[in-house]
Amino acid sequence: MRSAARPGSGWWAGAEAALLATVALGAARFLVGVSTPPELLADAVIALFPPAVFSATLDVLGVIAKPLLTFALLAGQTALGALVGAAATGLLSLIDEPVDFSRASGLAALLGLVGWLAALFVLLPVGGEGFFGLNSPPGPILTMFSYLGVAAVYAASLAWFLAHPERVPRPANRRGVVLALGAGVAGSVLAGFGLRSFGSLAGAARAARLPSPITPIPGFYVVYKNLFPVDVDLTRWSLTVEGSERTNHFNLADLRAMPVTNVVSTLTCISNPIGGDLIGTARWTGVRLGDLLQLVGLSSSTTNVIFRAWDDYADSIPIDRALHPTTLLAYEMDGEPLRPEHGAPLRLLVPGLYGIKNVKWITNISQTDHGFVGYWPARGWTDTANVQTQSQIDVPADRSVHPLGPIATAGIAFAGDRGISRVEVSVDGGKTWRAAQLTRPLTSLTWTVWSFSWRPSAPGQYRLFVRAVDGSGAAQIAIPADPIPDGATGYDSITVRVV
Repeated sequence: MRSAARPGSGWWAGAEAALLATVALGAARFLVGVSTPPELLADAVIALFPPAVFSATLDVLGVIAKPLLTFALLAGQTALGALVGAAATGLLSLIDEPVDFSRASGLAALLGLVGWLAALFVLLPVGGEGFFGLNSPPGPILTMFSYLGVAAVYAASLAWFLAHPERVPRPANRRGVVLALGAGVAGSVLAGFGLRSFGSLAGAARAARLPSPITPIPGFYVVYKNLFPVDVDLTRWSLTVEGSERTNHFNLADLRAMPVTNVVSTLTCISNPIGGDLIGTARWTGVRLGDLLQLVGLSSSTTNVIFRAWDDYADSIPIDRALHPTTLLAYEMDGEPLRPEHGAPLRLLVPGLYGIKNVKWITNISQTDHGFVGYWPARGWTDTANVQTQSQIDVPADRSVHPLGPIATAGIAFAGDRGISRVEVSVDGGKTWRAAQLTRPLTSLTWTVWSFSWRPSAPGQYRLFVRAVDGSGAAQIAIPADPIPDGATGYDSITVRVV
């Protein structure tokens, strides 16, 4: 007699088993640092998006983009588990005997073994960690056994659910499974948009203020390509510097023993929109990159220096930038050791270039006599990454209401390592412009604070614009452009009402 499977039982059994396996995988991630499928597949998924679509998605979703991608990949992982469960039910239905745990276990163990081998030979290599996880942070042994444990959890759970379909809470059929997953994704999207909208409203309600001369570390912006923060294992970390004469290896103590250089510089993300907050100023401490390059030998044919990171990120800078005295390999930020989210134990600081070139978690430095396409340039972003001249209005707040009288108006302007020579403000929608007062910046590499004395002559609604001129005399680009590929351009503006 054939087993009597309830409609959709295999789909839901597979989904339940996949959820339990996800819990086991999360435990392995927390305990030993094994990379999860969402982490391994995120780069591959992102690469499928055309650059313009990817940029537009980031503009719309903002900070919720990564959580949504993580959830979507987890949903796909659960859907795959459900598909395997349905296939297992189909195979077991061919047996003319009741399905008990022992029969289900044999098939589930085989499916688990196939999944484990797929992880070792497909998932890990695609994710950049090599066959068997040879290049994974915890090493191949822990990675292989962790994934074996996850496969075992899935197989055992699947076998139990298949042998006891009546005990599995589930929708009545596979359509219910699909609807449940779809509802989860849709709910997350709506929740994300809701949270972002609430955050925007809350931000508009907060009092406007000028940024601190030095950005507090907890408030310094953080951007990375990974779904989860990178935490380098310092017991396994070292810096390899390849030169024309020798290859040297440095630990953090070696670098700290070299002559110390401090640079106060502003850093901004290439994804920062006009008037955005992905910008900060810090006092960076480290060793000059040029000093390390001279130690290992600098070839006369070198045109670019390549940097590779713990998380497989890579990019390059021209040799003249690399040898500039303000280009650092930084190990401290504002007098404290770098925090993991800011690149600990070692990051690159290149004043004048967007953050995509300021590689974090550096493990290898090499030289080349030809071009090198880095992580983000390969996805459609600029390879030069020179900071665009930018200015913004920080005071007063957009859509704020003020009594008739003097209204404090101020903000910041930044042009990388070119400095700011002039800032102008318009209070009539761009028809006329007047010069703002400039405060001397901390260094030639930091933002400049500007202020403007404004006394409206009558009540009404006013549209304010700001624009800047860099130290070379080049004016800020007026034409609005999205951050991709060269960084955002256009004038920042706000609307205020005077009563």
